[in-house]
Amino acid sequence: MNSYAQPLRMLRDRVVARVQETADDQAAPAKSRRLYVRRKQTGRLRGIVNEDLLIEMLDGLGFETVYFEDHNVLEQARLMSQAEIVVSVHGAGMTNMLYVPEGCLVVELSSLQIIMLRFGDFNPLALASKAKYLHFVVDHDWPDQETIPDFKTNSIVGLKVDELAVQQLRARLLQHVEEVEFETLMEEGRSLNDASDFDALAELLDDYAGRLLHKADMHVWAANCAASGGDFHGALDHLLRAVRLVPMRQSLLERGLLLAHRLGQKIAFNAITSDYFCHSESAARSFFAENGWGLPDGIEPDVPSVAEK
Repeated sequence: MNSYAQPLRMLRDRVVARVQETADDQAAPAKSRRLYVRRKQTGRLRGIVNEDLLIEMLDGLGFETVYFEDHNVLEQARLMSQAEIVVSVHGAGMTNMLYVPEGCLVVELSSLQIIMLRFGDFNPLALASKAKYLHFVVDHDWPDQETIPDFKTNSIVGLKVDELAVQQLRARLLQHVEEVEFETLMEEGRSLNDASDFDALAELLDDYAGRLLHKADMHVWAANCAASGGDFHGALDHLLRAVRLVPMRQSLLERGLLLAHRLGQKIAFNAITSDYFCHSESAARSFFAENGWGLPDGIEPDVPSVAEK
């Protein structure tokens, strides 16, 4: 969906104009605000497991925690109109994205369950406000991360973050506020990797890994550095992180599978196998056949057609 109804833009313009008309110069912030929109917990609403890790990270980047429940509609619009970055969970409060300044980064914390059920709900609002709208996918608050909770049985379940996810989000936020520096780091990393200068690349990653954690390429580079030094278990760890970020990159899945198989790492092998068969079963079947591996549990062998018999 790459369009929006014109009345949506008209509504935005009218509300933003009203915000400006009723502005209190003394109360106006000296600079753009970074907002974490948190929801007050109720009996029917599940929160974020380990949210304290998230809030601590955001506090360190100058974020304010706000609750829309504490503000009327115009006050909510005013908060958003003053923001340069907004982070919030998926929910009705995201409709206030309509009032952010052009270019504001709006990060929606989502899960695969939410993406499958509600993806695109707020796209027209992002288009009307010209916001930079990002879905940041984290784990479900659910015992089995390899399955997606059934909505009919469980409704929308809560979210769960770990330290890695929080630091990856931090890196993505820093990319927004330090875009030129980020692009320079990425270009330098690519050049060193292409030149196989892994000593210099490892030094770069040691210094700036915290700025690049959200990029799969960074983890691939780290895997290359580890492998060049003979640390193949370390290389596999980095490849697993890259797969977590881009689970549909075929070359990455196949490299991870080959290394996990070589090292006898069954847990890693099974995890990557699950991603491969989920996203591209036909390619996964071919790759397994080429390597003489049996199909994983739950995957039925191909049944030859009548013409092939």
